[in-house]
Amino acid sequence: YDVVLKIIQAQNNIPNLPKRLKLLAGDGLYGDKILQKSFEGLILAPGWFEKEENGKEKEFTKKASARWSGQISWDTATSYDATKAFIQAISMSENPNRETVLQNLKSVQLEPKDTSGDELNFSKGERKQKSVIVKLVGGKRCPPGEQFCFELVSH
Repeated sequence: YDVVLKIIQAQNNIPNLPKRLKLLAGDGLYGDKILQKSFEGLILAPGWFEKEENGKEKEFTKKASARWSGQISWDTATSYDATKAFIQAISMSENPNRETVLQNLKSVQLEPKDTSGDELNFSKGERKQKSVIVKLVGGKRCPPGEQFCFELVSH
């Protein structure tokens, strides 16, 4: 956070800068701390986003927000998915152990209704999913009462 803020401040101190440097960050910056004017335009790659491509809130987001009385983050959603995958992998063996669970994870397939909103399956030990890219935007594109928010970038 501090390094990105320094880069942005340095850019803002360069007189007559024709074009601002586009900044891309990982999931470590995804959160309320950067929801401010100086970070507008920042592009992030979190592991999950609470809205569908059409901008509608995912069903998981609605239910989890109501249950836990707060906003749901990408790490909450991916932890939920990992838990669901492990539960299914464990239930696939009569006598589960480390080896059988790891083997079973390769064949886990969950529908979006059973996860945080996206299909869940694996390839070579990694979750197969479309990359998620969001941009920090401001103004009318945000929900009422919010000056800045994240918006899904289509790709």
